[in-house]
Amino acid sequence: MTEMKLSNRNQIAQHGFTLIEVLVASFILFLVISSITLIYRNAILSSSKAESAIELTAYTQFIIEKVRIDISQAGDIEQMSGSGSISNEIAYQWEAAVLSQSRSPSEYMASTGQVEQGKHLLKYWRINLQVNMDGRQKNYVFNEVSW
Repeated sequence: MTEMKLSNRNQIAQHGFTLIEVLVASFILFLVISSITLIYRNAILSSSKAESAIELTAYTQFIIEKVRIDISQAGDIEQMSGSGSISNEIAYQWEAAVLSQSRSPSEYMASTGQVEQGKHLLKYWRINLQVNMDGRQKNYVFNEVSW
């Protein structure tokens, strides 16, 4: 009879998890949930940064086109600068300097049989553009030809 009571106690004790098993399983579950949370958070941050970079690039194309127009209307000026903003979100500043200049190529006039000197003065510009958006600053350097 005593042996039966002991065997019943062993069977009862083996039906659940021990405290150590529950703690180990909880710790593993915590690690998995933490890892997934960090991965998800980093994905959200990367997506947000990519979205703002794309937005900044889209506005930058517009700004570069505006700078090109200003430079093409420069006339005899060899250094220029300007600034502006777009919808109170983006501010920009630019500086431009002529690196070199020359006359356009000579032309052969078939009707008269003579060679005429180039009529246009070509200027090769170096442009430094600084764009500020939401506390971030991006610098661009590009070259442009005007006449």
